[in-house]
Amino acid sequence: SFDSGDPVISDIRYRLNYGEILPYTEEQNLTNLIPGNSYTVTVFAKVNEVESSWTANSSNNAFKFTTNSVSTNIYISETYQTAAKISWTSNVGDATMICSGLEFLNEIITSESESREHIITELIPNKSYSCRSYVETVEGGRIYSTQKSFTTKSITTNTLPVSNISNRSATMNGTIECDDISSAEFGFQWKQMEGWVSDPAFTKGRKLDDSSISVTLVNGMLEPNTDYQYRTAVRYRNEIYTSNDWKTFRT
Repeated sequence: SFDSGDPVISDIRYRLNYGEILPYTEEQNLTNLIPGNSYTVTVFAKVNEVESSWTANSSNNAFKFTTNSVSTNIYISETYQTAAKISWTSNVGDATMICSGLEFLNEIITSESESREHIITELIPNKSYSCRSYVETVEGGRIYSTQKSFTTKSITTNTLPVSNISNRSATMNGTIECDDISSAEFGFQWKQMEGWVSDPAFTKGRKLDDSSISVTLVNGMLEPNTDYQYRTAVRYRNEIYTSNDWKTFRT
């Protein structure tokens, strides 16, 4: 618009930020823009053969716009003693997605979809960890979510009374609160009350399905008329997790 007169406008052009000046002949569809980035349009034209230009100023922001941001969010779905279930979602709009994923310690889990659920295994019980998700687009590169922290649960054991005692065998019983997602082995430590000079032996039990893990072991390596002690135990990553509640019995 002009204050007065009937000017002749010709040679209309535009420039995005400080890019190349391009001709304008009809409505422009600007593509390959960077997500979450601010842009300023400068319009050039000849008015009665005199070069003029228009752009944003303190009173006119019609020449400015900001593209929508790409986003990604991470969720700790569930934690276990030796594992964690983690999911993430991403929103890239009309940007061209390359991949999304999870960054955990030195591990990168990559997905070709915007959302995914993943179970991380072989974690240390009762330990805090942090992770974040990412999404990568052709136009905007890689962006990350905020860090999310979680703490794995503790392994707990409960030693139950012995049963089926005979001359050379007995059935050891117990329950364990621990997931079976990773490489943990469930069983018992046991030893003679007298004359046992080495560390208690670990023997793997038979796992039964329960809300907790129920383990039983028929130990047939015992001596007659001898006192023994045992307790429920978990062997995991070269560590033994157990309580101090030794149970005593005599063959």
